[in-house]
Amino acid sequence: MLPAHETHCVVDLFSAQTALHLAETLILLEDRLAADVSALARAEIERRVFTPFLDRGQKHWWRHGVSNWNGVCNGSVGAAFLYLEKDPE
Repeated sequence: MLPAHETHCVVDLFSAQTALHLAETLILLEDRLAADVSALARAEIERRVFTPFLDRGQKHWWRHGVSNWNGVCNGSVGAAFLYLEKDPE
C-alpha cells in the first residue's frame, strides 16, 4: 500500500494491482520459481489483499465513490482471485 493511502483504506489501487501482477507472474512462471518464493507470494497476496478485501466488504470507501478506484480495485482483486483459485469449479 502506498503510504499516502494508509489512513484512508486497507486495500488501495497499488496493493490491488500488485496482487494482480504477482498472481499473473505466478501463473506464468510458478514452475520456474523456487517453491518457497511461490508460497510466500501466495501467502502475502492472501494476507495483504484478499483477507482485508473480504473482511471489509462494503466498508471500503471507494466502493461508493465516483473515482476509478472502484473499478480498478475490484477488477484487480477479482482477477487475482480467479488466477489463484485452486478449485475453479
